[in-house]
Amino acid sequence: EGENSVINHWMKTGIKGWRLDVADELPSFFIESLKYKCKNIDSESIIIGEVWEDASNKVSYGQRREYFNGKQLDSAMNYPLRTYLLNFYNGSIDSETLCKYMNSLRENYPKENYFASFNLLGSHDVKRIKTSVKDIVKDFNLEPQYLEPATTRVLKSLSLIQFTLPGVPVIYYGDEVGVEGGKDPDNRRTYPWGKEDQDLLNWYKKISFLRSSSKVLKKGEIKFFSPHPDVFAYIRFFPNERDFIGVLTNRNPNKSKIFKINLKEFLGKFSNNIATDIYRWNDPLIVPIDSSTNFPIKIPPLKTLLFSSKSV
Repeated sequence: EGENSVINHWMKTGIKGWRLDVADELPSFFIESLKYKCKNIDSESIIIGEVWEDASNKVSYGQRREYFNGKQLDSAMNYPLRTYLLNFYNGSIDSETLCKYMNSLRENYPKENYFASFNLLGSHDVKRIKTSVKDIVKDFNLEPQYLEPATTRVLKSLSLIQFTLPGVPVIYYGDEVGVEGGKDPDNRRTYPWGKEDQDLLNWYKKISFLRSSSKVLKKGEIKFFSPHPDVFAYIRFFPNERDFIGVLTNRNPNKSKIFKINLKEFLGKFSNNIATDIYRWNDPLIVPIDSSTNFPIKIPPLKTLLFSSKSV
């Protein structure tokens, strides 16, 4: 509260916000006082809380927390997203269950908090995302030479999903260049200067540009679909506009599991406004849509396809 307080000192130097470690161990009155002070100094400052569960239903020390009552957190670390996606790819849940989980967060969070979600795949408290994916790929029973390509495919799929969902995609340093590591402290390895995975880095640059240049990915509504137990899909759109971006991902590693999805049925009212080409963002191939056959499209194993109402 004082003139020489930590909050006053650092925000006057330009600090824009604060992340509260283990927010459930901080009293509610403290978080509310902190936010009140921060907003008085800078109305656009932000308070982010470390919460591992659905932050709208958090019970801590016998008290139901009210993080999203407008007086506490602007955003929470979205660990549930990371858990749901990894469980989908490791086969613990199917696409229909993943849709239910995703819809649960969307329905439980106030819209402002949902669109400010701190969407992460890695952090200093969990295994590196590449290490987590490699653990999953080991169970795919692939020949040794296919393990690394499969790992890359899944990493690119997960990050594309991360960057096209509502919320704010957040990269844990080094994940964008393939840093590995187990549980803390192994997940805090130094950045590999000069030894970065350039392919993965270029991929992150590509999806970062996609995200930053797309209004619909920043502010559009979302609808989730389950065309098949192994295929998770969603569409980003504005209710009264024709532009949209859709995503389809196939988690199945089997070469014979190429799923054929009827895009016209999937897209509904948007089907007549789809772009001439579908951009397959995991590789440079462009897949033309055959409008004479009702917009069918094949999704290869461990691939994620992105398509839109216009070239992106």
